[in-house]
Amino acid sequence: AGTDADAIQAVAGALAQTTLLIADGHHRFEVGYAHRDRYPFLMSYFVSMEEPALRVRPLHRILQSADRPGPASLRDFCAVEPASGLPALLRWLQDAPDAAAETRFGYYDGRGLSRVRVLPERLARWRMAPSVPLPLAVLDVSVLHGLLLPGLGAPASNGAVRYTPDAAQ
Repeated sequence: AGTDADAIQAVAGALAQTTLLIADGHHRFEVGYAHRDRYPFLMSYFVSMEEPALRVRPLHRILQSADRPGPASLRDFCAVEPASGLPALLRWLQDAPDAAAETRFGYYDGRGLSRVRVLPERLARWRMAPSVPLPLAVLDVSVLHGLLLPGLGAPASNGAVRYTPDAAQ
């Protein structure tokens, strides 16, 4: 239970020299931390990024702005080509090589779908001076929010981006 001092010390000792990434539940953690005086415990689950059973599902972004960038504006950062439909685009995204080799996105501008690959020189420049720690810089979400959206002038804050697990949206 949460009061076993030996168990708490064993877990704390094991994690003391470990870097942790809170990928899901970070809002829950922030709330728990803010109320730590009132509630001294926070239920947590830890899993290694190397765990083969770990599945990370995408959350798609919808730009709310009326002046959202079109596919042509992506060309400064990416190679853009038409996609033949949502199933084909999703297969292309799933078949992506290692993130170190290539970063891919799908894009829908209201007229058509596009396959988007971040240009290797832009990706290399991003990784030389990322706005997040290097282990996070290789994640697609970091490239999207740290490089592409700001570079396109599409703010990722102030409600300009809506999130959905449904790719069809």
